Parts: sequence; C-alpha cells; structure tokens
Amino acid sequence: MELKDKLENVVEKVKNDKDFPKKLLDDPVKTMEDVTGIDLPDEQIESAVDNIKKKIFHEGKK
Repeated sequence: MELKDKLENVVEKVKNDKDFPKKLLDDPVKTMEDVTGIDLPDEQIESAVDNIKKKIFHEGKK
C-alpha cells in the first residue's frame, strides 16, 4: 500500500471515528505512525497531518 493510500485511510478514519480527530490533533506524529505503520521523521508526519486537515476541511465545504 502506498503512502497516499494510507493517508486516504487516515482521512476516512477521521470522518468515521469520533475519537480519532482528537488523537490526531493531540499527538499527530504518534497517531499517524500508529495508523500507517510507518515510522517517518516528524517533519514528514506533520506535513501529512496538515494535508489531511486541508482535505477534510475542503471536502466538508462541498
């Protein structure tokens, strides 16, 4: 599974799991590593979290 696919899974988890957004906002690096199973540098995880937030809020406006 590619990173893009894993990030899409995170977006779906945010939309469908009422507790997940709080976990993601409280500790984005650990939460992303847990969900994706990938240990990435914090900067990459933080960038991915920012992209997920943009996608969620953009889709919510449709």
